Amino acid sequence: MNPRPHPAPRAGEAGFTLIEALVAMAILAASAVALLGAVETHVGRIGDLERRTAARWAGEWYMAALRAGLPTPETRIDMLGQAWTIDAIRRPTNDPDLTEIALAIAPAETPTAPLVRMGGFLDTGARQ
Repeated sequence: MNPRPHPAPRAGEAGFTLIEALVAMAILAASAVALLGAVETHVGRIGDLERRTAARWAGEWYMAALRAGLPTPETRIDMLGQAWTIDAIRRPTNDPDLTEIALAIAPAETPTAPLVRMGGFLDTGARQ
């Protein structure tokens, strides 16, 4: 048995038309632009998160140095390759052995715009 041959395609049905190819390329280009915008936004958010994390670590280091009784740390700290300024405000509490510490950690280039604010308490009573 001889299988029947497929009929030859007609002249207008041989492939994509130029218009169809251009429409497909336009859709791909629009999708690529949208994806690029989303990636740029994500990278910006990750960079901001990294800066806030470094600022928090600088503040925690400062607070740990105070609690350990080390000499008063500098108000400018380098953390993860970035310079930070720390503004520490001490306030007395009802307990004479405790002092409240409020920290504002800002990039050194913009010291009036803190990224992180944190607080804690410092035992200022006599140590036994």
